[in-house]
Order: sequence, then C-alpha cells, then structure tokens
Amino acid sequence: MSTRTTRISLAACLAGAVAPWLLGGTAFAAPDNDLTQVAVIALPASTTPPAPGGLNSFDIGFVDPAIHTYVLADRTNKAVDVVDTKTNTFTKYLQANFVGNCADVVPSGVPASFCTNASGPNGVIISDHKEVWATDAPPFKCTAGPPAACTLTGTSSVKVIDLKTENFITIDTGGNKRTDELCEDPRHEVVLAANNAPSDNFLTFISTETHKILGKITFDGKDPRGDKILANGIEQCQWNPRDEKFYLAVPDIGGSNGAVLVISTSDRSMSRKSLRSRRPPAAQARPVWRSALITRFSLAAAERMR
Repeated sequence: MSTRTTRISLAACLAGAVAPWLLGGTAFAAPDNDLTQVAVIALPASTTPPAPGGLNSFDIGFVDPAIHTYVLADRTNKAVDVVDTKTNTFTKYLQANFVGNCADVVPSGVPASFCTNASGPNGVIISDHKEVWATDAPPFKCTAGPPAACTLTGTSSVKVIDLKTENFITIDTGGNKRTDELCEDPRHEVVLAANNAPSDNFLTFISTETHKILGKITFDGKDPRGDKILANGIEQCQWNPRDEKFYLAVPDIGGSNGAVLVISTSDRSMSRKSLRSRRPPAAQARPVWRSALITRFSLAAAERMR
C-alpha cells in the first residue's frame, strides 16, 4: 500500500458541537479566537494507487465524547474515518461497501445529473457508544460505451458497523437516491434517517435494537403522517430529550416558507410545525434551516429570522 497520506485538521470546537452557520450575524456569536486548531491528523491512503487529489469528498462528522471518538463520512476512501480525540490520531477506516464519490468512478460521457445525490457515505452517528451508523446511496454499475451509461443495481441504505469487530449489516431504505442525514432517539432506541432527493423525499424510522424499519413518512404532499407537506429539501434532524420529539429542518415547503418539523417517535408522524419563517433569499436560507439544534441559543436565533 502506498504511504501517501492526506491531512485533516481537528479543531478544539469539535467537542462543543456548536453549529457554525448559527455563529455569524447573531447577538450570540462567539469570538473567532475561541477556536483553536489542536492537531493535524494524517490519513493513510486506503487504496492502491491512492485516490487522486487526496481527501476530496466527505460529508458529516460526529463526536462521541464518552468514548473519545470522532468519525467522518469519507467518500474519497469509501469509508468512515475513525479518530481518537484523546490522542488526536487516526485509528482506522471502517469499510462497508460504500458507493464512494460518484464523480470519481463514472466514465466520461455519463450525464452529470446521474451523480446528483448519488454518493456515500453521507450522514454518520455513533449509537450506544459501539455502533457506527452511516448512510449510503444506491449501488450502480457502468459501461464505458459508447454511449457510456450507468444503471442502479440496488437502492439506498444505512450501514451499521461494529466499532470493534468492524462487521456490518445493511439496512435497505428503498430510495433511488442517497439516504442522507440521520439522528437518534436514544431513549426509545430509534434512528431517523432522511432521503432528501426530490425523487424520494421521505424519512425512515429504524430500531437500534433490532435494526428493523419501523415506519416511514413521505413528504410528497399526500402523506397524512407528514401533514401532507410537499418538502423541497430535508436537512439535519435532532432529538429533543425534553419533549422526546425529533426536530427536523426543512428549508422549503411548497415553494415558499421553511420550517422546523416536530415529529413523534411513538406514532411515527408529524405533530406540528415550529418556528415557521418567511423564506429568506437563497444565499441565506441554508444557514438558517440547515439544522434543527435543540438549544435555547438556536431557538432564539431562529426566532430572530421570523
């Protein structure tokens, strides 16, 4: 294996889990000098030859402070990268037949639209301090042609990987595009995962005990469990221990307003819309509705945008 490495920076803000899109432009912003780089961590090449350009495609990172572990959805290496936050060192790659970065593998001549929402891993969390849950896009195969073409050979999924043994299972979520962000209700042992592409537009509830799918909500404008909402984009969810509900950021509903949706774990349906907002210009919409963080800080910041 090549000794070529890629470096990533680990900042002291990781353990704080403060959403950077909420820091700018509000009365609650923290001074920039509160954030300090504490390490630069080398990632060994996972393929021979190494991927061109080093680490060129990655998505969500997640910290479990109880086990001093940071994980990163690394599409370039088709893996979840594991970092020890006590020693600030790379530990290992967790591989689970991830699709990887679609644009790196499709042949020339395949329409660029094929790779939209077609890479993985994407979202990642650690459940019960022992399992890494990472989302993935449908697998596909390609022919060089002419004409060059790619076809799906499966559907979207969530991969559950044992941190110690590295064994994994695949939970089929049934989408034609990627399963993206996810979050966990640890009290009821349920993970909520989102397929955010317009062709899918649904949520999946999965048991962390049995790894079985418990139910779905579709935001196609017809599903009563989703209040017949037609969503344009689904962003990061969070679980609120105070009311035991999921909070889900949706930047656009029916082409106009965005909202944070409040979703019940018990009956797996939407209970209400919260913090409904006049939709700001596109350049500002994403920072506001990117994540539903359940803190007094973020709620106050969101209220300021009403």
